[in-house]
Amino acid sequence: MLKLQGGQAAPGFDLPDADMEAVSLGGFLKRNVVVLYFYLRDDTPGCTQEAIEFSDMQDEFARLGAVVIGISTDDCLSHSEFLDKHGFGVQLLSDVDGEVCSSYGVLQEKEHEGRKKICVLRSTFVIGKDGVVRHAMYGVSPRGHAAQVLELIKGMQKMQVAQDTVVSLNYELQNSEGELVEKTEEPVEYLHGGYDGIFSRVEEALNGKAAGETCDVYLQPTDAFGDYDEKLVQIEPRAKFPPTIEVGMRFEGQAGDSGETLVYTVTDIAEDKVVVDGNHPLAGMSLRFHCTVNAVRKATAEELQHGHVHGAHGHHHH
Repeated sequence: MLKLQGGQAAPGFDLPDADMEAVSLGGFLKRNVVVLYFYLRDDTPGCTQEAIEFSDMQDEFARLGAVVIGISTDDCLSHSEFLDKHGFGVQLLSDVDGEVCSSYGVLQEKEHEGRKKICVLRSTFVIGKDGVVRHAMYGVSPRGHAAQVLELIKGMQKMQVAQDTVVSLNYELQNSEGELVEKTEEPVEYLHGGYDGIFSRVEEALNGKAAGETCDVYLQPTDAFGDYDEKLVQIEPRAKFPPTIEVGMRFEGQAGDSGETLVYTVTDIAEDKVVVDGNHPLAGMSLRFHCTVNAVRKATAEELQHGHVHGAHGHHHH
């Protein structure tokens, strides 16, 4: 069974808790770091020890903006009895059919007295606010594990933007009049250190920043989307375009002199002519780039090899 690694998107889930209320990963993202721990069975010695330690440290996790969730294949009634017996504060979810366990790669086959059975491998995942796995730990020991996870989260918050880190941020772009021209709805990620994932002047300003910090960078056109080039405005026969052509549509085409492939935007349509513009919509503009760092992590070997972030939130400004 494939195991998850840091830098991969965390599989989503929607499972019932001890009170049979549905709990989803998406309900915590953007607000909390999620500590998701998988355990074998309710009320066994090791699993009880692990739950005690996570419960005892729950306030410390909360101060770091983290929530702790345990998952096993026990049913909701079993979870309820387990919680009531020991007075635990952690939230326990029921994955009776093992689908979520399978998606996290924590199911393993064991043989006992000649019989094979599928068991849960005690494992823990630390998931960032952006839904990306920061730490994946398989086959953990229960004693002292909660303290180990707490230190990992503290380390995540202390980690600074540097060469070969992956930076998660939200940003706004404003023009020279202070008007909003672009804004992220969800955090975006880029690979820091000259990989062309973000403007170079923004990279310089972000060096040494940590989660929660902000920066403001004022960009001249040459620092952002370039000067406006009148040569990239072309008039083409309407016959070259589909009948449904409309202003605002975008097409790939080659620049006349360089042969470079550009994205052209239709800016005007006459009776038999179409005006297209190969400049970026923000070309020629001076911009203010304001951002907040959400998280910083080490890039995976695969991300470094490929030169970009893997996952749903990878971002390029080019």
